[in-house]
Amino acid sequence: MLLKSRSTILLAAASAALAGAMAATSAQATILATEDFGGVTLTGNTPVLLSGVNDGSGWSRAWYVQNGGTQSNGGPNGGTGIPGYNVSNVSPLAGADAGSNYATGGYQDDGSSRPFNLSPTGAFGAAGLINGSGTIGVAGKTVLMSVLLADGPSASNTLVALGNSGASALGYQPFANAGVGSYGNDHTVWNLSGGDGTSTITNVSSGLNVSSGTPVELVMEIQYTTGTAANLSMWVNPTGYSDLNPTIPVATPDATLASTDATFSYAFFFAAATGTGAKFTDFVVATPSSSSIPEPATLGLMAVMGTGLLLVGRKRKVA
Repeated sequence: MLLKSRSTILLAAASAALAGAMAATSAQATILATEDFGGVTLTGNTPVLLSGVNDGSGWSRAWYVQNGGTQSNGGPNGGTGIPGYNVSNVSPLAGADAGSNYATGGYQDDGSSRPFNLSPTGAFGAAGLINGSGTIGVAGKTVLMSVLLADGPSASNTLVALGNSGASALGYQPFANAGVGSYGNDHTVWNLSGGDGTSTITNVSSGLNVSSGTPVELVMEIQYTTGTAANLSMWVNPTGYSDLNPTIPVATPDATLASTDATFSYAFFFAAATGTGAKFTDFVVATPSSSSIPEPATLGLMAVMGTGLLLVGRKRKVA
């Protein structure tokens, strides 16, 4: 009876430790910034300008269109008017979490961008992600970005990205350092894009075709290595992914890229087609929760628990 009691106690202890370890591996992600346009008030089906929209969390100011829309290449108010970049609810994206609102539009090489909150007390600062240059990206840290994105007609060359920008190039797509979309030499497939912090973007194809108007969940992982460098990975519609508690997908990435500069301080939305361009919503930047795959220590506890079960079974047989 004494031996049986000890086995039972050991088994109970192992079970409790295992439960604690498994709880640790399913810890909640830290959401750093979000944008789903759920707080934007629309009257009927009348869109509003994206420029000036101040929705979501984790930002330091509202969305802004390159050069305030005053560039000399014409178009609807230089890209800020409608059609142009706007928030609409006319054709909601299937699978959206928050509701019917989304950003849409585009105009030639203009982009729309929005700066993150880089204060020490903001979400990025509290997570230890602000580097010595005052941008986001610290060696040894991991960041996830996800977005529900639908490309426009005729493969409209779309990019949702993270990057840094000079005041004279705010919103211009070559200044994006890490992004996802149909941007690149082949606009018919979903691409992973990585920049060098200046004017060059490298694109890696996922081999997965874009279906115009059909929304997909695009997930990008940024693993910072040394300095500004990082390893980028992208998944298209990964199984089980939730932007409410982002996790690193367990499936093999659909595209990978080694980036020399994946730091960022802005989010970018670029679409080449005007008016009927891309749509996006449910944009999330987060530090991911732990993988659902048990850690080595957890596996060890599982082994202990299994041994305990065998011991209890043997004792009962002997009894």
